[in-house]
Amino acid sequence: MNSGNPANLLELRDIHLPDPAGWWPPAPGWWLLAIIVLVVVVWLIRLTVRFFKQQHWQRKLMKQFNSKLLSHQDIDDREFILRLQAQLKRLAITLYPTADVAALFGQAWLDFLNEHAGKSRFDQQTIKILSQQLYQPDPPPLDLYLRDQLLQQSRDWAKHNIKQSFRELKHAV
Repeated sequence: MNSGNPANLLELRDIHLPDPAGWWPPAPGWWLLAIIVLVVVVWLIRLTVRFFKQQHWQRKLMKQFNSKLLSHQDIDDREFILRLQAQLKRLAITLYPTADVAALFGQAWLDFLNEHAGKSRFDQQTIKILSQQLYQPDPPPLDLYLRDQLLQQSRDWAKHNIKQSFRELKHAV
């Protein structure tokens, strides 16, 4: 090498480092992670919204079912049974195909109720009251315990069928 002029050495500069890498644009791995996180967040939001909508409609259906039956102590037995049967029929028509449910009456209607009752089936005493109380000339009066039992079994039936119909709807979508 040529030993040069010491003045040339003064003209030498330090090694220049490149500018530090910026945070933008991110590496492809970060883009992939951001897309995955975004998809998961959107999916969770949709799942949460669907859950709350289902809860809203389930509560609304139960409220409608209970609306006519709240003051069951103030009415006579015949009116109570009529209201109970009407509410059960109204709910069944809402949840199941109308052609299958609307024409049911008598024993076929009671069989339908028990077929769709899940674990909360109507007991024999309830079935007897629902099937015979309206048609007897002088039916024995229902005491408060029997009314509450009828009401509770009907509410259990309604809860089961509302939840079941929403489960089937969820699987269909």
